Amino acid sequence: MTRKLFSSITASAKAVAFAFAGIVLLTTFVFIEVTPASAADGDVGSIQFSGASSSNSSNHLKLDTRDSAFAMGTGDFAIEFWWRPTQTTRSDVFNMYDSTSPLGRIDIGYGLTMGALEVYTSTCGSINGGALTTNAWTHLAATRTSGTLRFFVNGVEKGSLTCAQDMSAGAAPTGYKLSIMGDGPNTSNGSGNVTNIRVVKGSAVYSSNFTVPTSPLQKISGTVLLLSALQGADFMKDSSDTNLVLATRGTPTTSSLNPFPESAATITSASISGTAKFGETLTAVAGGASGNPNPSQSFQWFRDGAPINGATTSTYFTGPSDLGAQLSVQITVTNRNGSASASSGNTAAIGKATPTFGAWSAVAKTYGTSSFTLTPPTSSTPGTFSY
Repeated sequence: MTRKLFSSITASAKAVAFAFAGIVLLTTFVFIEVTPASAADGDVGSIQFSGASSSNSSNHLKLDTRDSAFAMGTGDFAIEFWWRPTQTTRSDVFNMYDSTSPLGRIDIGYGLTMGALEVYTSTCGSINGGALTTNAWTHLAATRTSGTLRFFVNGVEKGSLTCAQDMSAGAAPTGYKLSIMGDGPNTSNGSGNVTNIRVVKGSAVYSSNFTVPTSPLQKISGTVLLLSALQGADFMKDSSDTNLVLATRGTPTTSSLNPFPESAATITSASISGTAKFGETLTAVAGGASGNPNPSQSFQWFRDGAPINGATTSTYFTGPSDLGAQLSVQITVTNRNGSASASSGNTAAIGKATPTFGAWSAVAKTYGTSSFTLTPPTSSTPGTFSY
């Protein structure tokens, strides 16, 4: 999709002279990097720690207490993110640390112990990732598979080493503290922007060279941290089930810069969670929803294949009209580049539920269906119901 509007432009120009019939024509070619002016809250973005021409000494994200989300034991894990540095200065981009752990520190960044991209560990050594490119997005990933730590730069493995230390053997509560673009809680460093920081416990995700994703990272099995850096007030929100709340030093800001080309909304599957009984809440679950900008989701519930009037939210509460019927849902994802839909399978037929009663005076004499009958108790017989 060709865009005509730009909110920021950087340019370099080259003058080229052409001679024709003795006349010299001078033309200028301008090479530009653009940020779409139509960017908006909720679109893919990044977290900015410093300006284009400065290094960072004031701003970073941090978790000052150990968190069990990062207690990896001796198992597999993956840490990945995109970074767009603006300066060649020491950068602790993603730094997990706990002085009581057998692996006291794992730090991904630049210039930690060498003038290169690097994964540094306190006990296993470091892996050299090569030269740093400024003003360009770089994908970095550190993974552990069966005790082997690997470092990938833009999908290419740069080295490996043995690192089987137990990451759950520190002082209670076990786990790690965290600083993003900082060396511990009180020292900010590095430069530029980061986005789509994902930590996965129990899976290395990558164990050999891979093609770098071209769309925002999704929450997969084992995800314990996912900073999607969506533009707006929630740019530091953790979208994993852990729901970590990171503190700040200084004022990191939201930015529209991101490494992903715009793409139409896509969805892989739709499913329903919950119990197929009267009086239950069912929830629509989208699988593999993606796109740039981040797509919105809309819903339509169906009863025996026919749309249910007004049932257009992600949840549905089963009622009398649903007894004996099968329910399904269609999820549609939409962004400015397109939309796509997926439909779930049918639930089992919605069954009757057994009511439970408290004090007799509080019992309603109906239970949502005209076939419900209730016989009140007497001094010698209990009450009964049927439907």
